Amino acid sequence: MERLRQERVLNQEQNLFLKALIEASPVGIIILDFDGFITDCNPEALNLPGFGNEEVMGKHLGQIPGPLGIALEQVSVGSSEIIRVSGVHMYKCQKAQFLDRGAKRQFLIVEELTEAILESEKNAYEKVIRMMSHEVNNSTGAINSILHTFEKTLKQQNLPDHLEALEVAITRNEHLGQFMKNFAEVVRLPEPQKTNTDIHKLLIQVYTLYAVEAKRRNIQWQWDLDTEDFIASIDRSQIEQVLVNLVKNAFESMEAHGHLLISTRASERCLIIQDDGPGIPPELQNKLFTPFFSTKTHGQGVGLTLVREILVNHGCSFSLSTPKPGCTQFRIEFEL
Repeated sequence: MERLRQERVLNQEQNLFLKALIEASPVGIIILDFDGFITDCNPEALNLPGFGNEEVMGKHLGQIPGPLGIALEQVSVGSSEIIRVSGVHMYKCQKAQFLDRGAKRQFLIVEELTEAILESEKNAYEKVIRMMSHEVNNSTGAINSILHTFEKTLKQQNLPDHLEALEVAITRNEHLGQFMKNFAEVVRLPEPQKTNTDIHKLLIQVYTLYAVEAKRRNIQWQWDLDTEDFIASIDRSQIEQVLVNLVKNAFESMEAHGHLLISTRASERCLIIQDDGPGIPPELQNKLFTPFFSTKTHGQGVGLTLVREILVNHGCSFSLSTPKPGCTQFRIEFEL
């Protein structure tokens, strides 16, 4: 009897230690029952997108709101996978199993890698861009100087055919310089100089830039702005660049007679840009915001990378998704 009592006490102590260890773990731990329903989540797991309340208990992973739960459910037992959510947030997930009263139960360990991977990506592409920019700028500067010298000579000799060919070469050389300049802007992005800015007024200014183009293409620009003032501490010029890029992408994705909806929720510090273009194919979801990746024929893959860098520097939460077929939505949540 004494031995049984000691073993019972030891078992309780081990269970308490295991519970404390799970609660204090810096990674998310999700435990499922025999039928795959969630029975336990540690505090870190409850910070994952879609897991932010106790209502997740008793649900399958696939029933959790948002794409993360569905992705976690598809992870194979015994494997470790990297999951990218909304093109920005990345998680390392391991799914394993243990025996409980002779039957197998599953558990998941989920670790967010977003910050570390973004920093690693940034260091890699900054090094590449600096090297490319150095080599290209050295070449284009010298080549342009030579071409302009020949241009003067050809004008004096009145050789229009040769002059036309030379002008094409000069223009192409200038385009190459601009091409590298676009990449270099991502590397040289300065720290945001934040001031209190009226987001609604900023949106109206962006609309003014695109009003003529919207009318020409019969795109309906619709507003759903909060009646409350929406003031945020931002770098006005940088966030304006973000909005210009997002509207430009929306215009390029839509056919004529498309619809663009701009919504704000001041109490949630939220701005949503939504268009009725074809949406984002599932196979491309994980490649969004990847440096140099573009779905456009002549795209450089710079636009969304620049958007990502600016919003990360501002401490904004953001996502790009296709909530339903024929709908693309970019959501930005500003810091308080």
